[in-house]
Amino acid sequence: MAQYGKGDEVALLGVAPAVLFVVVIVFTCENERFQMTFYSQLTDVRGKTGQACQVSGVYAFDGYLDGTSLPRPHPAELREPIAQHNVFPPIRSAKKGCWWKLVERA
Repeated sequence: MAQYGKGDEVALLGVAPAVLFVVVIVFTCENERFQMTFYSQLTDVRGKTGQACQVSGVYAFDGYLDGTSLPRPHPAELREPIAQHNVFPPIRSAKKGCWWKLVERA
């Protein structure tokens, strides 16, 4: 674990919940100021039927809410473009709610 001394600043900035976080470390050394910024993409962006989408993009079917795997969704229902604030749809061919996983950001 890194050690920080007097005057060191560490900040964690949240941007788009559960999607991206930024860590900014600012430190001083002999009257010089340095800043390191680390970006980390979180890959497990998921939503479920009926929930509002937080991140626009293309989502892939990621399983039914009830834990079953049958019936299989129609091939046209496996990937859906979903805009931010729109509601995640059900698998209409099966009349079941499901999980959606972000596979491509818009």
